[in-house]
Amino acid sequence: MDIRVNSNSLPRSSDPVASGDDATTSSNLLHGLNDKPALHTCFLLGIQHCMLSVGGLIGVPLILANEICMPYSEVGYTGRALILNSLFFVFGLMTFLQTTFGTRLPILQGASFTFLPPALALLSLPQNQCPNGPVNDTGHGGSLLYNDTDGALVDGSELWMRRMRQIQGALAVASIVEVILGACGAIGYIMKFIGPLTITTAITLVGISLFNSASGTASTHWGIAFLFRIPYPGQWGVPVVTAAGVVGMLTAVLSGIVGSVGDYYACAQLCSAPPLPKHALNRGITVEGIGCVLAGLIGTGCGTTSYAENIAAIGITRVASRRVLQAAGITFFIFGMLGKVGAVFVLIPDPILGGLFFVTFGMIVSIGLANLKHVDLTSTRNLFVFGFSIFSGMSIPLWLARNRDAINTGSEEADQILNVLIGTPNILGGVIAAFLDNTLPGSQEERGINSWSSDISSRRDVKGCDKSCYDLPFSTNWRYSHHIPILPEYDQKQRKKRSEIHRF
Repeated sequence: MDIRVNSNSLPRSSDPVASGDDATTSSNLLHGLNDKPALHTCFLLGIQHCMLSVGGLIGVPLILANEICMPYSEVGYTGRALILNSLFFVFGLMTFLQTTFGTRLPILQGASFTFLPPALALLSLPQNQCPNGPVNDTGHGGSLLYNDTDGALVDGSELWMRRMRQIQGALAVASIVEVILGACGAIGYIMKFIGPLTITTAITLVGISLFNSASGTASTHWGIAFLFRIPYPGQWGVPVVTAAGVVGMLTAVLSGIVGSVGDYYACAQLCSAPPLPKHALNRGITVEGIGCVLAGLIGTGCGTTSYAENIAAIGITRVASRRVLQAAGITFFIFGMLGKVGAVFVLIPDPILGGLFFVTFGMIVSIGLANLKHVDLTSTRNLFVFGFSIFSGMSIPLWLARNRDAINTGSEEADQILNVLIGTPNILGGVIAAFLDNTLPGSQEERGINSWSSDISSRRDVKGCDKSCYDLPFSTNWRYSHHIPILPEYDQKQRKKRSEIHRF
């Protein structure tokens, strides 16, 4: 789940922290960013982070299970467990890579509900709607058969895997854009067009639009999963790429980027670290993009973004060591290969899941609305932008769901793209809010841009470890060796090149 942290509530520390492995932590932290607690301490605190995030992690795949037509049978329960294990596997791996080679901040990588609305819009297309029920009682090999809505006769496994493959292809291809944006350092340009009104609308509509999908599953089948299994790319079949799915997922990817950038700054403040330099921010987005591509190829049903709940936990536990989150990543990675771990979470009863979704989606809405603190709410302009965007983001997708034939361009592919874009509340509302906020006359102060920018820049007075904490764990200098004589002027040029530090 992707939840923003209110920076005004984050604890600050003015005590300096020395950089290096033997850094002394500030009085506000038990373990600083570069500290190396004992191995058993790292894993105990890492498991704590895992347990803290599990509630939000399991929400996305369990909601998605019903929408991709997983039957309430042993086939469906096994599928749910396998997807959960795949999710733990990918997010554990990407947490380790993010904390080691990405931003190198103690940030857990987890599922974001931002990816759920475009997935649901893709699944709402006529060919992806669920069939009424099985057409026989025995099937082939004792399994039930279904007349799928795409015209094929399939069993229960193929029924949901076909739909999952479409989500996989859309997520994997759209996430390549995130990798490119991170590698090219284009994040700063995108942020120029994103203000508090856009963020508030997009996040709020994520929570509001999911109220009707907040349903869970329950099972009593402990033996539904393998004891040990390694998730792998293409385990549900070859991912299917559609233009409609890619365009829809691309908007979710861009929303995830904006949220993660805010998470990076919040985490740096809690860790008594300086604001991220550009190379560290770009590395972080690149790693998240790679994680989303991997999630699409393996088939978790959603992409990976920074998990803000665990950032807030740093302020409570006062443990900011990246080693702890590396241990959490390893723990999730191991969980992903133990089939019975996923089976345990499939056992959660409906009432408990329902309560979890009420809290989760309610928090998403509240945190989205909290961004309005930067905006002048006495301005008629701002009230119009926000109110019109929210109302449009809710009413137009609802109208489209009731009038599936309303969009008819003559091209089936174009119809699908428009249905996914217009049928996804947070995409439609966010685009409308961004357009109106950037075109209607209004001062920077009125729009909340100045307050929002100063909220981020206020973190610059945090004193802690220096910027070397963002350096990679290995040298990024180019080293050359030679065994033959070279001309002095050539050697001088090479020395000049080697004196420059190249950071990615």
